[in-house]
Amino acid sequence: MIDRRMTCAIAGALLLMATGNSTAEVPDELLSLSLEDLLNTKVESVSRRGQNLMTTPASVYVMDAKEIRRTGATRLQDLLKEIPGVFVADISYDQPSSTIRDIPQPYTGTVLVLLDRVPIQSPNTGGFRFSGFDIDISEIEKIEVIKGPGATVYGANAATGVISIFTKSASDESTTAQLSGGTNDYFAPSASAATRLSENQFVRGWLKYKTHAGYANDGFRGSEVQAYSPLLGKNVSVPNRFDFGEDSIHSFSFGLSHLTHLPSDTELGNRVFYTASRGEQPGLFLEEYPELPGEPTPASVFNVSSLRRLWIASTRLTRNHGDSRQFAALSFRHEVVEAGIGGGVGDKITVAELDLQDHRRIGRRQTIDFGGAARYVTSSINPRDERSWIRSVSSENRDWLYSAFIQDQVTLRKNLVVTAGVKAEVWTLVNNKPHVMPSLKASYQPKSNLALWGGVSHAITTQGHLEASVEVRTAHVPPPWAFLANGVPMDQIPAGAGKWVTLVPATELKATEYWTGELGVRFGISDTWQLDTSAFSSSIEGRTQVQAPDLNVVVPSATREGESVVPIYFANTVDMKTYGGEAVLRYQPSSQRRFEVSYSLLESDTKGQTTGSDSEILKAPQHNLRFNAYEVLPGGIGLKATANWTSDAPSLVTEFNYLEQVRATAAEGGIVLDDRNTNWVVDLLVRKRLGDGIELKAWGKNLLNDPYVEDFPDFDLLLHPHAVERSFGMSVGIER
Repeated sequence: MIDRRMTCAIAGALLLMATGNSTAEVPDELLSLSLEDLLNTKVESVSRRGQNLMTTPASVYVMDAKEIRRTGATRLQDLLKEIPGVFVADISYDQPSSTIRDIPQPYTGTVLVLLDRVPIQSPNTGGFRFSGFDIDISEIEKIEVIKGPGATVYGANAATGVISIFTKSASDESTTAQLSGGTNDYFAPSASAATRLSENQFVRGWLKYKTHAGYANDGFRGSEVQAYSPLLGKNVSVPNRFDFGEDSIHSFSFGLSHLTHLPSDTELGNRVFYTASRGEQPGLFLEEYPELPGEPTPASVFNVSSLRRLWIASTRLTRNHGDSRQFAALSFRHEVVEAGIGGGVGDKITVAELDLQDHRRIGRRQTIDFGGAARYVTSSINPRDERSWIRSVSSENRDWLYSAFIQDQVTLRKNLVVTAGVKAEVWTLVNNKPHVMPSLKASYQPKSNLALWGGVSHAITTQGHLEASVEVRTAHVPPPWAFLANGVPMDQIPAGAGKWVTLVPATELKATEYWTGELGVRFGISDTWQLDTSAFSSSIEGRTQVQAPDLNVVVPSATREGESVVPIYFANTVDMKTYGGEAVLRYQPSSQRRFEVSYSLLESDTKGQTTGSDSEILKAPQHNLRFNAYEVLPGGIGLKATANWTSDAPSLVTEFNYLEQVRATAAEGGIVLDDRNTNWVVDLLVRKRLGDGIELKAWGKNLLNDPYVEDFPDFDLLLHPHAVERSFGMSVGIER
């Protein structure tokens, strides 16, 4: 609900925009770029060197600083929701499910995320952790998103996409300050400053504080929920397992960069990034039976404090000499996390990496990129309570990742370019054998305004520490007395009676393999129309899934001395095929007006051995349609409208059985709480630039929808669903 003060503040901001100086500057300099200029934008992420977007043989979407400023985004998730082919659905304010061309999950391990060229994936999950990650959106210079495999350059876990975030260079001497506020107690001041230390040295710094009350939980309050029982044909009162307050988040982050221009076209860049967040998350203690007849200790749900601290430091030496370019980069990352998952768990991660690359031209028609990297990883996962159900086999894991790659680009004809590459990577957590990831791509530009491209790639995802070195209790099997009490004969009581069903470390897990074919077209139809489209088909072999337990099989526990458990394992049992594509159509009739329509399609076909009901097999939405419009109104007011339509998918509307407290289909007694009243999400931004670099913004998000649950997660992890709400906010900023 919007409080009176916020309503008055927004109304005042809109009034000020409408009555401000009519001779103010046009608020969006980006529109001074033509559509042709946009196609000729330089992108770095595909080959880790600058390339012309028009002829790049990959599906790439770029948002630069001015485009980002127009979105009104307050989180990284908000920016990614603007990009065709990227699926993001909020579980809570701080944690989404996300994916590119794949099944959405809270910690997807198929999309690589980089911050200023440094990978920030978790070696525990293999995926990027949105929760607790905050960055000043106004300090982002550019985001490049590759939709498709990037493994030949980046290695494992870049199987379906790469997200590269570039923050402003130290040579950007702008000084900014911004104050933002909104509903749900959103409050975020930020500031940045830069200076030139000498003719060849620059330094820039920024800092930001943010607080947000979070989304509401599933929309029900109190200790009980009125849920419809299909078996009884009426509403019944059941305990509300998810009776929590809002998940408040408090975060602080800062960045510091230093740049030195050295002789011989050489640059030395140093960066430091830090973010820390604190809030509350739900924790769960599992139901446990006593050894002797009696009542079991019920499962208990509670709030537990959450914490995340992340340090990233990097230094990069780059030399450009004629047609050759070399860089050497050293990065260090340290992360501490305390979470409520698993009854309370804490982990520490330290990553140090050395990365080298050389780019050389051989004759007039050939260029070669080659390089190598070595990464050292330490990780520990520890329970926060004796009843926590996640424990690590060893107190600390130490592993190495070694890699080398080469990529050869040859111009066969004037307008036909073929690129072949291969990367070999060894991840000692898995084994000491190299994984090889080749690719072959080509681009053809018959006209200056038309480019065709295609390619075939092989990529992999590998296991993380959670799969390789952690035991996770999932359920307590009733002891023998409970079986006897239910009439089970003594000789039919399973060997696992009284034991814990436990997910044990996988010993024979293989990499999941992705073979992908892609085709694309970029076409400057005219000075005012532009089309960028791509299609793909992927064959996925050996996707992992937890296997069903056999209650007559017990093994010694690796983390609790003297105990035995009923084991369940991750295994490579699922094969899939996915196919689809994206299309982006832009229309810019003038320098003050632009429209963009995009459509993305994702189909999946699962084969092989799967466990659980259909409701437990997550799928991405099949169709996604986006409309973006920006216009400069009279008086220099900028108006941005975004409409996003997403087709239903099981992961969006999964039913949940509140009677049994398990995920279930409607036939199994499940219902949907807070279902959306429309599949459209509409956001609106109004902005006004005044004199002296002052800018005002007011925004509204999710305007058409009543509060609804956007995504249901895995309830075993108790990332309980939250109702996404309408939100409103405003900001005032200054840039000099």
